[in-house]
Amino acid sequence: MLLLPNLFPSLFSPLARSYPSLFSEWNVPRPMHSHLLNRALQQQTSNAQEADLWSPLPNQGWEACADNQDTQSLRTKSQLYIQVFLDGRLNQQRMGICDAVAVAKILNATLVIPYLEVNPVWQDTSSFADIFDVDHFISVLSDDVTS
Repeated sequence: MLLLPNLFPSLFSPLARSYPSLFSEWNVPRPMHSHLLNRALQQQTSNAQEADLWSPLPNQGWEACADNQDTQSLRTKSQLYIQVFLDGRLNQQRMGICDAVAVAKILNATLVIPYLEVNPVWQDTSSFADIFDVDHFISVLSDDVTS
């Protein structure tokens, strides 16, 4: 039964790809895209080029468009308050806190310490103070947002 494909190859030609011949180890695979390999080998980067790849780019004449003046003196006492109620896992809550800080800064509003809601799926009852250092949170943001 095993010799049939070798004795009558025309009968089994549709199966030639799925049935290897007895001499298949002699059929060395030829590289299909040798021209691409040769070009890639010719254009290998040197160590100096690789080191230069990670060096900082020149500023190319770009200048900062925002004044670096002390914005603290420009801030007035805010009468706006923002409080956020966040749910989800820790990463979603963290992103919500970042968004709230950005909005409070843009609106010159006082940010109330965020409230972390209990998610019925996760059943996590942690408060903001349980996860984050509230005093550190306030001190780090004191130049940007009033809280």
